[in-house]
Order: sequence, then structure tokens, then C-alpha cells
Amino acid sequence: MFEAVTWVYPQGKNRAVTFSYDDGQIFDRRVVKTLNEHGMKGTFNLCSSFNMGGKNKASYIPAEEIQSLYQGHEVAVHGAHHPYLERVAPGQVLAEILEDRRTLERLAGQVVTGMAYPYGSWNDMVLAQLKAAGIQYSRTTRATMHFDCPREWLTWDPTCHHNDALPLVEPFCRQGRSLSLFYIWGHSYEFDRNKNWDVLERLCDALPKDEQTWYATNGEIFRYIHAIQQMVFSVDQNLLHNPTAQEVWFLWRNECPRSVPPGTTIELK
Repeated sequence: MFEAVTWVYPQGKNRAVTFSYDDGQIFDRRVVKTLNEHGMKGTFNLCSSFNMGGKNKASYIPAEEIQSLYQGHEVAVHGAHHPYLERVAPGQVLAEILEDRRTLERLAGQVVTGMAYPYGSWNDMVLAQLKAAGIQYSRTTRATMHFDCPREWLTWDPTCHHNDALPLVEPFCRQGRSLSLFYIWGHSYEFDRNKNWDVLERLCDALPKDEQTWYATNGEIFRYIHAIQQMVFSVDQNLLHNPTAQEVWFLWRNECPRSVPPGTTIELK
């Protein structure tokens, strides 16, 4: 009789936390510093034309600082000029995404395949252009207030805005099921505008620092869950093959966490 495996995050962790911050303003420096001090990771969605000296130049992280500032984190697309994407022609949508992606890849030294929607808005035409531009996942601004992984990666709804996150830490820590995900988003300038940097500090202090919690970028979450979805069982369910380049972890028969290395097949026994 087939005995199902339980998929878990790397090293057998049950929970994951990821942050996402938009626009690439100078206040990202303090967000990055705080996340680094707590061993946490984020995805920073930048409008590259502003970082290259566009409007309000002094308000944005300069191009020459991007690689060093976001080291260990992820840089992602937010539209080169931050337009309402569904209000422009398909060709302009594609140009906005490709220009942003190309510039950010050059500045950050990363392959950029993630995104957050400018103004949190999109339509079917925008989704089609994202796919053509090589975008694999994109965040909305619709709060779910739960800890589920997304069903649709191109309309990835976060758990909540950072202002609403602190009351959710305790229920998140009580999560017993595997692959729980706490996704927190916002704009770094909001902390400065609202004079409430303590919100980020208190949130990072409250989030768990235990062996059951994985702190990852949006892209790391996507690639890991995508790898799980590519796993292949034999007909008799006694062999498990990993065709991806990502090590994948699971629980089986209440044993200690096990993993399937990239490109290998293991026997379940």
C-alpha cells in the first residue's frame, strides 16, 4: 500500500518567511540592515529608470549601490517606470518589463525572473506579456491573512502588509502543517513617512528563530516549490526521482527528514 511522503522545506523545516519591498527607495538600506541583523531575507522590486537617475533621483538607491546593498537578497522587476500596466499597450508592457529586467540583471549580477505589480494591478493582457518576458512569479497587494503557498505564481497574493503582520506571528508559530508560508510586503518609505520603524524591529524580533523556520527570498520559495512539483514517483511508488537542480526534502514513515539530491533517484524503504 502506498505511503504518502510529506514535503518539507530544506533541512526538514515546516515554515518559511519571506519579505517583499517595492520601489527601491533609499529607505531600503535600513530594511536590508534590519533583515541582515536578524538573519532574514527579502525580495526588492525596483523601478530601474529611477535608480539610473530618473525622477526624484535622490530618493532612490543609486545604480552603483544595487549589487552591494542587495547582496544575499533578491532583486526583482517593478516596471522600469512604474506604470499602471493594464492601461498601456501590450508592446509597452513588454518593454517596461524587459527594460527593467535587463537593467537590473546588469546592475545586480542576478538572473531576474520575479516581479511585483506596480500599484498592485494587472489584467489578462499583462499576464500574457509577463510570460513572454520570462517572468515566473509576480506579487499582488491582496492580503490573504493565511499561510498557504500560492496556487498561481503570476498572481502571488501575500499574507499581509507589514502593518498587519505582528498579530499573525503567534498563529504562524502554531502552524503544525508542512510548507506554511508567511509572506510580508510593503514599501520601505512607509516606515520613514509614518515614523514607525519600530514596526519592522518588533516584527523581526517576534518572528521565530528556530530550526523549523526557513527565511528565504521570493525566488527561493518559488524554485523550491516548483522543484517539489516536478518530482516523479515510480509506478510502484517505491522510487522517487528528482529531475531538477534543487535538492528536495521530505518526511516518510515518521522518520527524520530525508532529501533527494538533484538529478538522482532514491528508494523508499
